[in-house]
Formats: sequence, structure tokens, C-alpha cells
Amino acid sequence: MTLPLSSRTQNIAASLTVTIDTLAKQMIAEGKDVVSLGAGEPDFPTPEPIREAACRAIAEGKTRYTAPVGILDVRKAVCEKLERENGIHYAPEQIVMTSGAKHAVFNALAAIINPGDEVIIPSPYWVTYPELVKWLGGTPVIVKGGREQDFKITAEQLRSACTARTKAVLINNPCNPTGSVYGRDELSAIAKVIVEKDIYCISDEVYEYFVYGSEFTSIASFDGMIERGESATTPPPPPSRKSSAKSRDRRCTTRAM
Repeated sequence: MTLPLSSRTQNIAASLTVTIDTLAKQMIAEGKDVVSLGAGEPDFPTPEPIREAACRAIAEGKTRYTAPVGILDVRKAVCEKLERENGIHYAPEQIVMTSGAKHAVFNALAAIINPGDEVIIPSPYWVTYPELVKWLGGTPVIVKGGREQDFKITAEQLRSACTARTKAVLINNPCNPTGSVYGRDELSAIAKVIVEKDIYCISDEVYEYFVYGSEFTSIASFDGMIERGESATTPPPPPSRKSSAKSRDRRCTTRAM
């Protein structure tokens, strides 16, 4: 085949996560003792209650197409979770289910990014973020969170990074790969800048259940964020259950897996 792939596809890099995971599996197959820190999945099988529920649904004939936004009862459960655990109120019609976390982040970016738009990404970051922005024709703007800041960016750094072309900031809290967690005061200051600059916020909160010794806070819970944003969340543990939801407000989007 001599016809080229699309330029946007050729413009993205191969997934380092997949590369590392593939190498680890190859080494394990060769009999080597390997602890893989590549793909973010647990080292135990999907818990029995989830497997039983899936098999029961198949036996009951629940195998037809669902609504594109997801099953209503599931979306209601997401709303209950957001209200109960995060203090955020959404209606079921504001929730959209997605096939995993990457799908949720991609959908959120695809809904807002035009060619040339800038998306601020704190560093260190999950390797997928800048590639998704580039694939959609946007420009990743990397802002470094140094060791002295516990690898988190400040509200002032965010304000300084904003330009006339800034469309969004992509916050990962808790952070992959550092494990850093933004505190309530830090998020409050960042939320004020987001509202001040009138930009979108995509908040990746996939690891909200992996917070120890402190309390997790969703940035969508601050004044001015829900009515301006999109928000996505995760079902409660176990972490092997991978699904996500995305709401359709205007300012804050969170993802979870």
C-alpha cells in the first residue's frame, strides 16, 4: 500500500506505556522475574461479584445496543456517587458513559479543541495527554511542577501559562506517574484562575480512591466550576472495574477508570 496515513496520525508518538508493558510480558514469557510498572491494571483477576453480574446480564438477554450516552440506571448511580462522595450535583442527562478513561479524555478534548488551540498540561504527566491534544490539532503547553512543589503546578504558574489561544488545562489528581495529590487550598486557587481566564478544565481523577493520609477533593466541587464545566467520575473500588462517565456541562471534565 503506497497511500499514506493521515498526517495527524503520523504526528503522534507510539505509546510508551504499551511499549513497556509489551516488553514486560515478553520477559515474563521468557521465564524472567518481572514486576511490571507499565499498564495501570491490578495483578489480580476481576473480582467474582463483577464477573457474576456480567454473566447474569448475558443470561438475562441484556446484550442489545444501549443508548449512546449509557444505561440510565448506571448514569443515575454515577449521579448518586458524585453527590455522596464528592458533593457535586448532576442530573442523569448530564452523564455520558465511555469505554474507559482514555475514551473519556479523548471525547472531552474532541468536543472543545480546534486547530491551534493550546492545552496546558502540568508535568510530570501521563504520556497519552499531549498525544491526544496533538492528534486533534491542538498544541500541548507543558508547565513543570518541580520537586520542591511536590511535582504539582501552582495557580500562578497556570495564570502565567495562559495566552489568548489557551482553551483548557488538563489536571491529573492524584497524579500518574508521581502520586502527588493536590490539596483543597491548591485546587481552590487553581479553580479561581480557570474561572478568571474563562478556560476549560479536564480533571483526570482516575486514582481518587488511591489517596492515603489526606482527603481527596474534586476540582468540580468549587464555585464556578460545575455550571461552567464537564465532569467525569469512576465507580467505587475494586479498581479492576474499568468504566467512566462524562457529564456535559461547560468548564470542568474529570475522567476515571
